[in-house]
Amino acid sequence: MDYKNPKEDDDVSKKSLKRYTSMVLEESALTAVSHIVTTKNPYRKAFKIFVLIFCFTGFFYQCFTFLSHILKYPTIVDIRIENPPEIEMPALTFCDNNG
Repeated sequence: MDYKNPKEDDDVSKKSLKRYTSMVLEESALTAVSHIVTTKNPYRKAFKIFVLIFCFTGFFYQCFTFLSHILKYPTIVDIRIENPPEIEMPALTFCDNNG
């Protein structure tokens, strides 16, 4: 009988999971993710990850501020009550030309 070491099974499953994950991320619709996965240089990879995190942070900050502004529903109401001593009556026009 052929007995396998459980540690070898874990290594194989981790490698296959890593290979599958990298294959899926290489074909990702997010261009930045696919570029990060395919980059071999670790410094470039770290820089691209930093830029991606920076962009996501800015995006979520703008979403949060916009939604908090919308959900507060700020309105400006300008009420002015005037009581003039005399009111000018509107002009009335009678037209007898029906033709």
